[in-house]
Amino acid sequence: MGSGKGGHRIHIVCEKKVNFREPSSKTRKKRRLHIPTALENRDGFTLLEVLISTSLAAIILFATYTVFFAINRTVDNVTEKRKIYESGRILIELIKKDLRGINRVGKSGFMGTKEEIDEKGYSRIDFITSSLLKSSIYSEAEVGYRIIKGEDGKLILLRREGDVEGDLKAGGTYFELSRDVKEFNLFFSDGNTWFDEWDSKAIGRIPQSIRVEIK
Repeated sequence: MGSGKGGHRIHIVCEKKVNFREPSSKTRKKRRLHIPTALENRDGFTLLEVLISTSLAAIILFATYTVFFAINRTVDNVTEKRKIYESGRILIELIKKDLRGINRVGKSGFMGTKEEIDEKGYSRIDFITSSLLKSSIYSEAEVGYRIIKGEDGKLILLRREGDVEGDLKAGGTYFELSRDVKEFNLFFSDGNTWFDEWDSKAIGRIPQSIRVEIK
């Protein structure tokens, strides 16, 4: 307020106290916002959801086992084919080794024939070879290869080995080579024509070439 000219001015200050009180714990609890979650809004899975989940799990398991067994079958087939291939390769190398020892000058005997098993023909060969060197001394022996049918019905490839005698097909000891052979065929060439049988006594010489087929 003013008191006139030259008077003193009086400033009146009005103060108003405002009490700021902290809300009580009860008040804070009341003021908290509660946002319900998705799980709180539901009591569990519906029957349809359970059926769908079970069906999907069954399909995934079935697909997994199918792929697993398919891979196992493939591995087994590859292993079996590889075993047969390795066995056939070893047999051919053994036969080639024996055939390379045929003496073209001295005693020469070679006979290739056909034998039937269940109305199917299989080759048989019997010959004299020098590939068997039991020592450093040169020696000859009779060797033969043939197919027989075992008691279990499977075909067995045999190798015969014995001393040189008059009959190429007689005597000697047989050794089992393989039970995985399904076909055993040999063909003999005189240089122009291939034959499935050969008799060196009748023809007067041994074959010029021999083709071996093993399956």
